[in-house]
Amino acid sequence: MMTMYGSGRKQTGKVEKWFEDKGFGFIRIKDGTIFLHVTKVIGHNDGEETKIKEGTLVSFNVIQATKGKQAVDVEILEY
Repeated sequence: MMTMYGSGRKQTGKVEKWFEDKGFGFIRIKDGTIFLHVTKVIGHNDGEETKIKEGTLVSFNVIQATKGKQAVDVEILEY
């Protein structure tokens, strides 16, 4: 079961760690980190190249997945 967190407004944060070869990383927020998988980036599955690197500013919603909090509906705001 997945639970949505927040007030319905997206949060923002910067990608703290990014493992390009594995397609995942972590977003730094004020009270910790959130897991980010490349498939949760808007546009990723539309054939667009997903350009994420450490320091990328993103907006996202948070869900409680089976292994912890995860970013979904991720939008890249600034590289």
